[in-house]
Amino acid sequence: MIQKIDRSSIKLQAKQQLQGKIWMTFLCILVAGLIGGAIGGIPSKVMQYTDSGIVWFLAWCVYVAVLIFVAMPINVGLTKVYLNVTYGYKPSLSTLFEPFGKYYKNSILTPLLVGIFEFLWYIPFFILSVIISAIAFAGAIYTIGEDIMNLFLYGDMPGSASIAGVIGAVFGIYLIILLLMIPYTIIVNAYAQSTFVLCEYPDMTASQCIAASKAMMKGRKWELFVLNLSFILWYLLVAVTFGIAIIYVGPYVSVTLANYYHRIKDGYVGPSAYNNGSYGQPAQSQQYGAPVQNQAPYGYGQPVQNQQYSAPVQPKYDPNTGEPIQPAADQVVSESQQALDQASHDMMTNFDDYTE
Repeated sequence: MIQKIDRSSIKLQAKQQLQGKIWMTFLCILVAGLIGGAIGGIPSKVMQYTDSGIVWFLAWCVYVAVLIFVAMPINVGLTKVYLNVTYGYKPSLSTLFEPFGKYYKNSILTPLLVGIFEFLWYIPFFILSVIISAIAFAGAIYTIGEDIMNLFLYGDMPGSASIAGVIGAVFGIYLIILLLMIPYTIIVNAYAQSTFVLCEYPDMTASQCIAASKAMMKGRKWELFVLNLSFILWYLLVAVTFGIAIIYVGPYVSVTLANYYHRIKDGYVGPSAYNNGSYGQPAQSQQYGAPVQNQAPYGYGQPVQNQQYSAPVQPKYDPNTGEPIQPAADQVVSESQQALDQASHDMMTNFDDYTE
């Protein structure tokens, strides 16, 4: 039986992990957003200066190419930033561009394949929404058809009842489309963990990342939908503050989702899971009641058994520079922690062999 994730615990964990890292995490989000915005503005900028259909077509081709080969890897790098925060590391702008060097091919193929699957799932919902909307709109036109005819023939304005009927029809169409997006969002949640898997295991293929995500999200798609829905008041705060609150809300939501991934990934990813093509039930059970210390398998050493989490453990080595991090003078390290640090140091020593 699938154990439900305690939403409050992963949210609390995200708040603790973001202490002292909010501004840098937001800066990474901002830079990624500015790059994406600049890419998205390519077609509109070209259209302002020319009416040539050929130029427009070329502009759209350039836009699609830059979107695939630049924006997608940067979004993968942004996901790696969130994962770094969950491991206790400081976020860095250089992490945004890490996929261009280490796993460029997979950082393109994985989100591209996910996007194709999500689009294919959207087609039946789009067709259904068009059919229902057309029926609702035709019914409204039929009801006030005489008023519309009088408007065109004699200039008589429709009555208040007719106007209310049209407004009701438009609102009903919008509501129908909105409701249809709920099952669509729940279905495509199956692919929500693909990028997280890619960032931790960049040697996995795009199909393996997606298969692992679908396996770990089996029976959890509604749970993730509710988790995202639980941030609605935070999104309203962003709206009423004219976007200022996104400085905190953006990192908070994203790191919480990264913590959710950590809670459900055990047994579905890693050499013991994907090398033999097995994506069934997790190999070992995990308690989900309390937050756990996250351990990264790629670039930080082999995964270890999860421990009880009280506050982020200061890492020994910075993933962005590889330099050792000096602990605070008053930091007390237990014998078990010393053993864990030694194991981490040994893995970092053999980092090149591991990544090859």
